[in-house]
Amino acid sequence: DIDFAALLAEETDPAVAELHQYFSQRPPTLKNEYTGRFAGKNLLFITAEGFWKYAVNETYTPTLWKLAHGGFVFKNFYTPLWWKSTTDGEYTVCTSLI
Repeated sequence: DIDFAALLAEETDPAVAELHQYFSQRPPTLKNEYTGRFAGKNLLFITAEGFWKYAVNETYTPTLWKLAHGGFVFKNFYTPLWWKSTTDGEYTVCTSLI
């Protein structure tokens, strides 16, 4: 449970206070439009150093093409740039640092 009244009382940023106010009026729920959609399915999470759109080709890479066109492809994401980003990529994904 989130105490929005306490958050609002302590918040100095008007934009953040507006978000607290908005979410305080929304009924909490653990369900959304994707709840249960993937029940009984497996998750395939591809971590790639580079993802060039021309490599996803129906003729030359049909499996990758099917995954990209039949699954979820996140186009708006955050990628940290660390000195060892290639080495640490899998580690950061598996530990939820991304």
